[in-house]
Amino acid sequence: MTISEAAVKWGMSRSLIGYYLRAGRIPSAFKAPISTWSIPEGSPPPEPLKRGRKPLKRQMADSVIKIGVHDGRNTEVGNI
Repeated sequence: MTISEAAVKWGMSRSLIGYYLRAGRIPSAFKAPISTWSIPEGSPPPEPLKRGRKPLKRQMADSVIKIGVHDGRNTEVGNI
């Protein structure tokens, strides 16, 4: 089966099938001598990619800069 046929059969885009092939996520597929991929008919569809957000880096309270009014008397600077 070709990439186009697999895309229709599995309900995925051709580019996603190509990505899965290059990443080795369809183990029964092989690249033919003329640079085309061949996927056996009974191959199961690959597992979908897990998507999610990466956790944000926690902001440290010590990174807040405190600067007072600069009038010669109050020039306190906190931790940087």
